[in-house]
Amino acid sequence: MTRSLILTRMGATPEPGLAELPPREPGPGELRIAIDAAALNPLDAKLARGHLADWFPIVLPWVPGTDFAGRVAAVGAGVTGFAPGDEVFGRSDPVAGGAFGPAITLPAGFVARRPAGIVAATAAALVTPAAIALQALDEVAGADGPLVILGSGAVGTALVQIARHGRAVTISGRHAARLAAPGVQVLAAEGGGLTAAIAGAGVVIDTVGGPRQRQVLARLRPGARFLAIAEPLPEDAAVPAGVEAGFAALAGGGGQLDRIAGLAADGVLVPEIANRFGIGDVAAVFSTWTAGRLPARQVMVREG
Repeated sequence: MTRSLILTRMGATPEPGLAELPPREPGPGELRIAIDAAALNPLDAKLARGHLADWFPIVLPWVPGTDFAGRVAAVGAGVTGFAPGDEVFGRSDPVAGGAFGPAITLPAGFVARRPAGIVAATAAALVTPAAIALQALDEVAGADGPLVILGSGAVGTALVQIARHGRAVTISGRHAARLAAPGVQVLAAEGGGLTAAIAGAGVVIDTVGGPRQRQVLARLRPGARFLAIAEPLPEDAAVPAGVEAGFAALAGGGGQLDRIAGLAADGVLVPEIANRFGIGDVAAVFSTWTAGRLPARQVMVREG
């Protein structure tokens, strides 16, 4: 048995530690996955700090982590299409967590086969950003006009990598210059160029959130769509007449994972990993992550 990251306290200063926990055998319709890599997400930090408790009622002690890659270790009754040893990746329910442990047991529908040639760390880093990007683009698929993406983090990167193959894209962010490519216009996070782009946009996808949402909404033309990803719009936000505004809460599922696998295999989706670390460092990395002092993407890799 090897150790898991475990939280025994949540709040402004959560207490992560390491503990040995027995793996759970899979029930009907479930798989047990031996974890080879797990990626941190902003949601992990929010839940550890006690945010979104009404949406995600965490029960302590809790093993964080949703995004993982590994190998099938055991197959529950009624599961087809998977066998022990299969290389897979997936996303667990945030309340269940479990990715930052030696193994995770979850419904088979939350798992997909990993494409050949895609290593575990890359697959784990793909899951949530790519899933959010796909869902957001599906929701605005029928909208006309230029697409403007606010924020150049992991989700913004996935949005650009997918969307630029089908439409003109503008992205703004502090580090957006690295995403320059044919069909992609890069703008600074502030300034007249971005203001003009928003005013002429058919769709704005906001991956950042915060007070700027109100400013962006005020600049949109009638017929435009605004989709928030990082957080819902404030209840008192003024949505101009003729503008459609909404929030994309991640649904996920195996079908979505299969799409991600295909895009990764085709070289469309290529995640950027800022740091790889081992299980011995996971508690320290998690503490720094929840304090907001690390860039995306942080990926734990188990050796051996």
